[in-house]
Amino acid sequence: MRTFSFPRRPGFSLRVADNRLDFFAENWQLFSFPVSSRVVVQGADEQDLDESLSLVSERQKGACTELIWQAKSHAWEKKEYIVCVFDDHVTYEIHMQGAGAPERIDYFRGAKTGGAAHYFVAGCLHCQAEDMDYERERRFVGTDLFLYPGMASPPPFVFPFFNDANDARIAVGVAAPKGENTYSRINIRYIKPQTMWLELPYDAGALAPESRTSPTVWFGFGNEDFAIVRNYADWCRERFDYPAAPNPAAGPEWWNKPIFCGWLEQDFLAGHGEKAKEYATQQAYEEMTRRIDRVGLRPGVIIIDDKWQKDYGTMEPDTEKWPDMRAFTDAQHAAGRHVLLWWRLWAPDGLSGDECIQDSGVNVAADPTSSAYLARLQKIIHRLLSDAPGCMNCDGFKLDYIYRLPKPEVKGHAAEAGVAGMELMRRYYKAIYDLAKKEKADALINTSVAHPYFGDVFDQIRLHDYNSAQRSTVSIMRFRAAFVRAVFPGARIDTDGANFFTGNSQHILYHNRAAVEIGCPSLYGLIPLTDDELSEIQTVWDEYEKKNR
Repeated sequence: MRTFSFPRRPGFSLRVADNRLDFFAENWQLFSFPVSSRVVVQGADEQDLDESLSLVSERQKGACTELIWQAKSHAWEKKEYIVCVFDDHVTYEIHMQGAGAPERIDYFRGAKTGGAAHYFVAGCLHCQAEDMDYERERRFVGTDLFLYPGMASPPPFVFPFFNDANDARIAVGVAAPKGENTYSRINIRYIKPQTMWLELPYDAGALAPESRTSPTVWFGFGNEDFAIVRNYADWCRERFDYPAAPNPAAGPEWWNKPIFCGWLEQDFLAGHGEKAKEYATQQAYEEMTRRIDRVGLRPGVIIIDDKWQKDYGTMEPDTEKWPDMRAFTDAQHAAGRHVLLWWRLWAPDGLSGDECIQDSGVNVAADPTSSAYLARLQKIIHRLLSDAPGCMNCDGFKLDYIYRLPKPEVKGHAAEAGVAGMELMRRYYKAIYDLAKKEKADALINTSVAHPYFGDVFDQIRLHDYNSAQRSTVSIMRFRAAFVRAVFPGARIDTDGANFFTGNSQHILYHNRAAVEIGCPSLYGLIPLTDDELSEIQTVWDEYEKKNR
C-alpha cells in the first residue's frame, strides 16, 4: 500500500492499494475508487471491461507523483490509466489506442468483476439544471444526479461531496483541453448499496482519433463547498489555459445600472400563458416606459423580451409589432437608458438547411460552425446594433436557451468536424460576442454561463428563471450567485427578477431588496405594483447605485 498526504490540504490523504484509490479525511474514509473505467465504443460488440490491471510505473514527474496502470481490454488495442498526485489535488486520465469512436465513459466502472466507487459520505453540492431544493440534494444520495446545461449554461462539472462527521469535502470534477470538451452533460449513477460511477456521454459529432486521452477527472479537497468549486475552476484555467474571467471593474458605468425587463409585464398583460409573446410590441413597451418615467423609476437598461422577432432564427424585427424599433431605441437613449434584445439561441426557423444541424433532413438547430450561418450572424448583429441608417442601434443581447443545443442522440452534427457538446456551445457564444464587440465596443452580452471554459464570452451573468411556487426565490438567487462567483469571482451579475406568475407585490419588493446585495437589481413587471411601491424600488436602487459608484 502507498499513502500520499497533501501539504496544501492538511488532514486529507490517498491510499493506493489493490488497484483502488481510497481517499481519507483524518481517519475517516470518504471514497474508494477502482482504477478501472469503461470506455464504450459506438457500435462495438465487445463491452470494454478490464480483464487484468497492473501498476507498471511510479515516478516523480515535475510537481506530481505519476502512477500508471496498464489494462487488457477487448475494446482497445492499448489502455492505460494515469493518476497524478499533486500537493493539493489528484488527477485521473485514461489513455487509449484503437479504432472506433467513444460513445460514453463510465468512470470507475470498468473492472470485469465488480467495480464502481464506494462512498461513505452524504450528498453533494451541485448547480442543477432545474429549480429544486438545493439543501435536499446536498443531503440525499441514492438517486441519479445530472449536470447539464440549464439554469447554469453550462454548469461547472464538479460535485463536492461532504462528510458531516468532520465537515470534510472531496470533490469529483471533469474537464478537458480546449477543443476537446465534446460533451455537454455529466451524470452520477448510483447502485445500491453505496456504490456509484461517473458517466460522461459524448455528443454526436465528436472525433475518433486513433490515439486519445479521456477528459481528466479532478479530485479536490477542503471544508467549504464553494471554495472547492473555486479550486476546480482555478485548476481548469491553470491546467488547460482556459480564458480568464472578465475584469468586473472594466466596462462602462451603465453595465452596472438597474435593469427593467418586460417579460413579466408581457405576461400580466396577457393574463398569463403563451399569449405573453403577443405583447412584445412597441406599443406595450412604450406604455411601460411612460409609466417608468411617470413614477420616476430610473433603470439604466431596458430588455425587450420574447417575441419581438418575426422568426427566432433570422432575428428580423416583426414590423407588425415593432413598426419603428429604431425610434424606440433612440427615445430610450435620449432618456438615459440602453436597450438589450432577448435572443433565443439555436432556433432554426427561417434558416436554410446549410445554416443548420439536421436530423434526418429536418433542421433542428442553427449551426455556429456553418459559414452560411456565420455570414447571417454578421448581418443580424450589424442590423440590430449599428447606428447606421436602417439599423436598430440597440446596445446588446440577453442570450437565452443555450441549453437547447442538439441532444446527444441527434443523428446530425455540426458542419465543422469534431465541434460538439460544450465546444459547440462555446463556438456559438464566441461568434456572437466577437461580432457584437466589433459592431459596438460597449455592447453588453448577458448570458447564464457558469463554466470556467467560458470566461471570455460574457459581460454579465444572469441567474436565470425562478419558480415562485417554491417560495424560496431569494435563497435560490443567493445560491446561484455564490455558485457563479465561485467560478468567476467578482462577476457582474444580473439578479433576474423573473418571479414567474406572482402578482404578490410584497414578494417582488422583498426580491428587489435582496437583489441589490447580490448584483444588478432587475425588475420584470410593473402591473402588480402601485406607484408608491415603484418609488420604494427606486429608493432601493438609489442606495445600490450610491454604494457601487
